[in-house]
Amino acid sequence: MNEVAVNLNTADAPVTDVDIPAAPIADAEGLQGGETVYTERPMIPVDLLVAHPGNVRQDRQASEEFCRSVAAAGIITPLEITVEPDGGYRVVDGNVRLDAALKIGLLAVPYFFSTDTANDEGLQYLHMLITSRFRTSLSVHEEAHALFSASQAGMTRTQIRRMTGLSSREVKAGVRAGGLNGAAKHLAARMDYEWTLEELALLKPFEDDPEALEAIHRRWYGPLKYTVQRLLDEREAKSCRAKMIDDLEQSGITITADLPDGAMPLRRLMNGDQEMDLDAHASCPGRGAWIAPWTGASPNHYCLDPVAYGHVFAETGTITPPPPAEPSPAAQAAEPADRKIVIEGNKAWAAAGTVRQQWLREFLSHKTPPKNVAATIARFVTEQLVTMPEPLCRALAGARHSELFQTFGDPAAQTVAKAASRACG
Repeated sequence: MNEVAVNLNTADAPVTDVDIPAAPIADAEGLQGGETVYTERPMIPVDLLVAHPGNVRQDRQASEEFCRSVAAAGIITPLEITVEPDGGYRVVDGNVRLDAALKIGLLAVPYFFSTDTANDEGLQYLHMLITSRFRTSLSVHEEAHALFSASQAGMTRTQIRRMTGLSSREVKAGVRAGGLNGAAKHLAARMDYEWTLEELALLKPFEDDPEALEAIHRRWYGPLKYTVQRLLDEREAKSCRAKMIDDLEQSGITITADLPDGAMPLRRLMNGDQEMDLDAHASCPGRGAWIAPWTGASPNHYCLDPVAYGHVFAETGTITPPPPAEPSPAAQAAEPADRKIVIEGNKAWAAAGTVRQQWLREFLSHKTPPKNVAATIARFVTEQLVTMPEPLCRALAGARHSELFQTFGDPAAQTVAKAASRACG
């Protein structure tokens, strides 16, 4: 293979004065032990280069991320150059790389000289097309594999971030996603979904859970992030519930699925002139508790047989129980399916709230707003201010004292205003 070299020592020479010596890439002749020596790639000073005046690429500016990558790793792919009629050398392919080099102050860039385009401007345009059309970008799965492999090879996430220009969040997600096992990778590959590195990383907690992976594949609960959050909530609730039950049983408390017939919640019993509490009821043989099935439910403590154990009822003030309460018409009409709907709704509300808070937290941290969000935010804020729903009206005055407000780091009004102006301005 021959290498083409440009005579850079005669910048004032005619543009047609181009030396094209044959230079082998590797030359093992005369070396002992079969050692091979490779030549360095040629470099050209940036100030000799001219961006192509007819560059067909409309977006000709190097992004901030690409500039960060070039600053850390340099330009890896050589620029294709040819002669410039007015002097210097024209960049046929690599104009964005040239822009990055100029922005970060590189003195020289790697290149190869294209002799066949020197006097053929039409061919220059075709080279722009060919190098782009037949350049296959890595899929997000391949990107994740590359990031994971670089990490496994000993590179720190900081090094990877600097070399690639990716954000810290993207690198962390990519390394995590690249380590997925075969089942999770197979699921992601067969889903008709355009993954991002961060979304791919969401599969990590479920890579050994076939049922969860199937739920994600079918997206039973809706959008991907929402489905994942539902699965995480259910897993956490199941774990908390199991630990809660174990702790209660270890302390000698009977656990039931619901309030048994004849049992009475402790809040409806008295200990002297005070409401019965766990400490006062600790020695009663009728100790029991039931836990509602929804996320975050706490134990509901009761006495299994308050009459047998001589407890005083709050309603009567004696050991005589109150008459059974008549169920309301709504309770009489309620079906088991209605209860399931309530439970499902509670779970859906919790998961949706978490996903929305995550989105809002990311939005407030952006230096620039995500694409197409300005109109959405502006429309939402305007609608809320104009219609002022009654719940919002009641809660607005105390918003800054709410737990939700503290979730986002108690942001100052100025911070929120800047975020809103970035989105709407």
